[in-house]
Amino acid sequence: GGVPGRAAWTLRLDVGRERGTWMPAEWGASGGRLAMKVDVDFTTLPLRSFPSENLVGDEKRTQRVLPLVAKARYMSDSGEREVDIKEGGWTISVRESVGQPDVLRFWLEFGEDCVKKDVNIPKVTRALSLPLPTRSSAEQHRAQTHSVARQRTWHVEIVKS
Repeated sequence: GGVPGRAAWTLRLDVGRERGTWMPAEWGASGGRLAMKVDVDFTTLPLRSFPSENLVGDEKRTQRVLPLVAKARYMSDSGEREVDIKEGGWTISVRESVGQPDVLRFWLEFGEDCVKKDVNIPKVTRALSLPLPTRSSAEQHRAQTHSVARQRTWHVEIVKS
């Protein structure tokens, strides 16, 4: 079932300092982590507007990521907080080199910065990426059940809802 052209996923964000990060030395130095779970739809709908930063990909190939819930929860220094979730965008960057995986690139927009200790998720979160295990089209990726990537700042896990 489901609506054609839509793929529901759960994003599990685990944000904190990772080995080899390019972030300033003081960012995440406490070892703090900011965790958040967000249910989203990677749709085939075109974007309504394109961000000024083009780290995700070509505007003509970027499609909408829609939140399935209006708010997400996370633990801040002062306890549990809720933050509004707004739509974002996604695309697949196809690698030209043999043996290099294609990359799912996406972003989301939150109602405000999310902060815990010296770690934060900015209001507009751009250029999160997940390498795809094989050369694949968006449809093949959408059929997969689980992807995990550890970046220099983020640990992102995507689980098929």
